[in-house]
Amino acid sequence: MQGWRNRSLPILAAKLSTPTLPLLPGDTLESNYYVYFFSDIISQLEITPYLNREFWNRNILVPSQSSECVRHAVLALGATHWQYSARNQLSSVSLDPFILRHYNEAISKLTSSQESPPDMSTVLTCCILFVILESLRGEFGEAIRHLESGTRILTNHIPKTYLPNRDFQELAAIFHAIASQVAIFSPERVFPDVTHLLLPAAKKQKRIEGEFRNLDEAEDVMNKFDDMVNHISWDLDQEWENEESECNTQWSILRENVQTWQCQFEILVKKLSAGKEPIDSEKILNLRIQHKLWELLIEEEFAVDEDAEAHLDPAECNILLDQLEKLWCNPTRPRFGLKIDLTAALFQLYVYCTDESVRHRIIFMLRAQSRREIIWDSGQLADFLENDMVLRAVGLQTDRWPEIGPSANDGALLVFRPKGSRESSES
Repeated sequence: MQGWRNRSLPILAAKLSTPTLPLLPGDTLESNYYVYFFSDIISQLEITPYLNREFWNRNILVPSQSSECVRHAVLALGATHWQYSARNQLSSVSLDPFILRHYNEAISKLTSSQESPPDMSTVLTCCILFVILESLRGEFGEAIRHLESGTRILTNHIPKTYLPNRDFQELAAIFHAIASQVAIFSPERVFPDVTHLLLPAAKKQKRIEGEFRNLDEAEDVMNKFDDMVNHISWDLDQEWENEESECNTQWSILRENVQTWQCQFEILVKKLSAGKEPIDSEKILNLRIQHKLWELLIEEEFAVDEDAEAHLDPAECNILLDQLEKLWCNPTRPRFGLKIDLTAALFQLYVYCTDESVRHRIIFMLRAQSRREIIWDSGQLADFLENDMVLRAVGLQTDRWPEIGPSANDGALLVFRPKGSRESSES
């Protein structure tokens, strides 16, 4: 996506429904990976209840039938995912030539036509597919660069008309969701803010006051806590000593929201348990774990003693790890996904519990299951945390939170310098 940074931005406009012949894959190998993408992969890419299988099918299937660059990107991603999923199995055939051919073709189709550049929807669709592809390949820096390029295209775009465009809003939603997951532990804003481009709340199903309709709605509300804490940490002046400051005001609102969420969640669980329909016990367990982590974060910030830190004793942490292990070791859970909830939970528990045996257990859990949640690879995180323990033992690491990134700090697990900082360092 580097080529798009120096070119005039394509115009996003509502497209006319022009009949075209579908660009069906031409040979057996292409057909296999095309079908594999839409039958298997998209079910593993759910990030939120809204950004689910139907979302991916709706936003990728039609473009893949009418745009050559999207089709090539789908084929490259399908083969890359297959190769990643089967990497521990013996295989005499490498898919790298197939993957690189279609990857290069996708990029070529995007950048070669100067007279009639692809519309923005096509560019951004390919950009998202490239983010996932590079994450699967383990090229996390490249994945972040594609994500950065896409968010900058979104924020720099000036439409010819300000009529609502659902395609645009849905693409903004997926960029926002992935960027929030990738940058959740970053010390500063990595990607431009695209929240103002999302589907207006008025167009979503209106919530029932004081309760959740279902677990999906409970999860959706909890996901908004990430946006709140990111806004507080990255966009507001950090005037914590001033009780009337905006950062303190917003943190108080976040604290109340977390408390309210728990009350409404328990009411929902009680209602579901009394019903006749089967309930998603794994989702309930996961949401309970995530809420506990939010409580710890809130507790640490609101401590009377400025030096106080939220802390879990080994017994309590091991109970949480027992619960987390049921989800982490579930053999039906895909090895790759776009949701970092479990990896993030293990990392946070490592921070909140300083007991060495507990930390060794967390590292063992990360290493025992070869999983990757976008750019966070469980094996690499395990190695990083193991090295962190060594540094702490000899007094070379004193910061409570190991810097995993993305960060410009060379000591971070994932080193990345956003476009602005790269340009300033080069000048």
